[in-house]
Amino acid sequence: MEIDEYKKALDPRIQCNPALLTKGLDAQFRELIIEPFLELAGQNVDMEDKMVIIDGLDECNGDHAQSKIMELVTKSVIEHSDKIPLL
Repeated sequence: MEIDEYKKALDPRIQCNPALLTKGLDAQFRELIIEPFLELAGQNVDMEDKMVIIDGLDECNGDHAQSKIMELVTKSVIEHSDKIPLL
């Protein structure tokens, strides 16, 4: 999968809902990571040999934010492991 495919799935979400970038971690993670990848999987875009790298956990404000992001990743892997490139 090329970055362009993900960008095409992501851009309309941000353009239609610019306030999304100010929402909580749950909403942002779902709307900016999970749903675009589920959309691509629904279009049979090959996810094999692809990965998402979430950088900056060390820059989060405290342990709670880091733990929340890890919780969201874990939950997503359990629920959608065959459709999203998260490990």
